[in-house]
Amino acid sequence: MEPTFIILLVLSFIFSLVITPLTKIVARKIGAVDIPNIRKVHKKPTYRLGGVAIFCSTSITLFLCYYLFPEKFFSYTNNISSPGIIIISIGLILCVGIWDDVKALGPTSKFLVQIISAILISYAGINIPFNLPQLSFFDLGYFDNFASYLITIFWVVGVTNAYNLIDGLDGLASGIAAISLITVAFISLFFGQSGIALMSIILVGALLGFLVFNFRPASIFLGDSGSLFLGFMLSVFSIQSFELTSTTFTILAPVLILGLPIVDTFLSMARRFISWFLPEKISSNKAPDFRRILKSIFQPDKFHIHHQLMKLGFSHRNTVLILYGVSAVFSIGATGIILAQETSTILLLIFLLAVFAKTCIGYLKYREIDVIHNGIFYELYNQLLINRRYLRKVMDSIFIVVSIVLSTHLISLGKSEYFFTSSDNTILFFGFVLCTQLSLIWITGIYKETIKKLGIMDVMAISRSIAIAVAATAGVHYLFLSELVPFNGLIYLLDFYFLASLIIGARIAFHILKFLFHKSNTKNKNVLIYGTNEKALMAIQRLQNGSSENYTPIGFLDDDPDMEGMLINELPVFGGHWKLKRIAKLNEISNIIITDPYLQPVVLDRVYKIASALNINIQHFHISFKNIKTKSSNKSTSLELIDYVS
Repeated sequence: MEPTFIILLVLSFIFSLVITPLTKIVARKIGAVDIPNIRKVHKKPTYRLGGVAIFCSTSITLFLCYYLFPEKFFSYTNNISSPGIIIISIGLILCVGIWDDVKALGPTSKFLVQIISAILISYAGINIPFNLPQLSFFDLGYFDNFASYLITIFWVVGVTNAYNLIDGLDGLASGIAAISLITVAFISLFFGQSGIALMSIILVGALLGFLVFNFRPASIFLGDSGSLFLGFMLSVFSIQSFELTSTTFTILAPVLILGLPIVDTFLSMARRFISWFLPEKISSNKAPDFRRILKSIFQPDKFHIHHQLMKLGFSHRNTVLILYGVSAVFSIGATGIILAQETSTILLLIFLLAVFAKTCIGYLKYREIDVIHNGIFYELYNQLLINRRYLRKVMDSIFIVVSIVLSTHLISLGKSEYFFTSSDNTILFFGFVLCTQLSLIWITGIYKETIKKLGIMDVMAISRSIAIAVAATAGVHYLFLSELVPFNGLIYLLDFYFLASLIIGARIAFHILKFLFHKSNTKNKNVLIYGTNEKALMAIQRLQNGSSENYTPIGFLDDDPDMEGMLINELPVFGGHWKLKRIAKLNEISNIIITDPYLQPVVLDRVYKIASALNINIQHFHISFKNIKTKSSNKSTSLELIDYVS
């Protein structure tokens, strides 16, 4: 690293150390205090406005850079076409964050300001180029610029919100932002963009100084002024850092650098949506309200990645350090993709990162994301497509467009000229194919039958409808559109193959998902018996003799150390309740049956908390007696009954 960067890093760090305590004084006077509630982890009121301290430290350091190292300062500003517009957009983000720290704003207001700031950034010339490898059969024309603007706005707003959502633990968002900025600085230097590297390093210094007060136990939080500001700046820096890249793989680098907040955001949205389609909710609500479902996707909760790690037993500090490590792994992967020269090496890195992400998400034990065992795909398919025929038409419309695009692209491979002479011809042709094929498939009766019944005759009827639609499209093309778009019969042979595979495959998929759903719902439930007394033996006997709940006893818990390691009815005694968490994870426990009536309240409370964190049901086993009268006598006879009470 250049000496200039080290000097600016140290200056920014020192300014942050000085300004952050002053910011706490201001926060106290204007009432910018975060009060604990049920969603928050901290236990005492804590000052906000951390973003103001970071912004001021960065601005003062930049001002000194202007006088001490003007060539470095102008290496960044000279590449900006509209610095005034960018300053306005940053100011909007910072102001709405400060306002929210002092007086809570609704999500709509914050979201609107973020969109306006993103539009300003795009207007100032900072855009993600739509330079994916061009398809060989048509020119995208003016659509390139439009797509570039949309992608840029989506990226800026998405990353800004992602950092706002992940700011849930002391030092988490600020530390992850520092890791991301260090990676951005390194990659910027690799591409010769010293100005972006300089800005990133200055922000890193401000964040490190702020972390002195923000790490556990924090005396000041980033607040929305900090999380929105950092997310916005990172989204802009990531665009500028990779504007010189043109390959398919290097555009993955900024996504990976910001991987943790992005994954947390999409994971939160996915599980909030999926939770509405879990079997137990579907059974009680046959007609989901999709307006409520979509609204709930953006509602805050206490099930983010950091919350889930703490529920699994990690301390506050260890959770933050683990997520630092995860963020560092993503950043190293992004750097590896940039530095790697061979495609095979890049593909290997992407594969390893995907496996790493899949393993980490699986460890979090989100029931909503366990799509195989919760039958969610079947319920989604059933509620979204089977029970709403218009959505089946939308799905088939997508299949029609995908099929004709693939067919035309395959025919055009290896040709130097575009298959279509203009983008207008492209739109007209695909619109003609979509309208013609969807209308004929509809008219021939494909939507009269339900997907829930699918046999050989149904498959043949669907194939006949698709064949008629494709043949009619080819005939009209040959007779009337040959001058507009060159006719090639092989395109329609491929189109029939792709379209039939997609439409029939989608309907067969419903029955496969239905099979997996019913198979997963008949899976036995692993049970732990708490206690080794006589009632425990009765419970084991009842479970082993068969139960409508498909319980499978796997062993016992007992706080008596002399019982640990013994076998009762060929089932092991694992030990005391302090081993419950490890035993439950290793054996996928779904139920605990308590047979000991003399457990201390403190112990019961611990067991309840562990079970709640791991989504384990607790049941109490008890014996009841019911008096009945016999025919031969007026005396009552006691009959012993065994029952479970959840």
